Amino acid sequence: MVGERGWLIDYQHDPYVRRLLDSRSLKESTKLSYLKGIHDICEFYGKEPGELVEMFRRLDEDGVVKAFKRWFVARKDELAPKTFWIRLGGVKAFLIENDVDVDRFSRKINREFRRVVGRVKPILKRDIITKEEIIKILRVADLRERAIVALLASSGLRIGACFSLKLRDIKDDLWDDSLPCYTIEIREEASKEGEPYITFMTWEAAEYIRDYLKMRELNGETITQDSPLFATKYGTPLNPSRFDNVWRELCEKAGIDMRPVPM
Repeated sequence: MVGERGWLIDYQHDPYVRRLLDSRSLKESTKLSYLKGIHDICEFYGKEPGELVEMFRRLDEDGVVKAFKRWFVARKDELAPKTFWIRLGGVKAFLIENDVDVDRFSRKINREFRRVVGRVKPILKRDIITKEEIIKILRVADLRERAIVALLASSGLRIGACFSLKLRDIKDDLWDDSLPCYTIEIREEASKEGEPYITFMTWEAAEYIRDYLKMRELNGETITQDSPLFATKYGTPLNPSRFDNVWRELCEKAGIDMRPVPM
């Protein structure tokens, strides 16, 4: 099977997958997430859907839990917990509809998920930074950090995706300051969910980035379409894990409570 469209078509005609799709009324978004979960665990074990069902049928309770755990360990750094949790639900539903009674072991499977992947945490109101607090941070930040914060605030990007951006990922002409907003493409390898997507940044964020890129050029750096959008003084991409300390310092300077950095 070649490409996403190829396997999607194949899976929707697979008799084992059809048992799930025909027996449950699913929203299109849920259906796609379920199919992606089934496809992912089949890819992991190198099996077709029917072969995966037969594999699980031969396993006892301990074997079923361990089979899920191996999948969790392999994918935990590639998928966001919430996305992974939804896909897990799809795999369990798929197996149940094919007479593999994983529902009896669901509590143990879920416990292994929490141990390996972590809990699916809701976003709390106290964790959301306000517009007024963003303004305070922008006032105390240097040019690079202002560009980063403005981009994060306007695009909704995670810090990891933000720091993976190259100049060519901005699909509109960044230097055209007549545009109200600018399209950004997040490549598949940069997305925590493993799926490419499009987002946007405001004119204000683009203006900070333009000024920041000009500063880098004045410092002797040659900026190309493959240059990292945000870089160290040596021109290498920034490390997302180290931004937590920068963020803490910005919050302290701005006189606001520390908020989680969207990793």
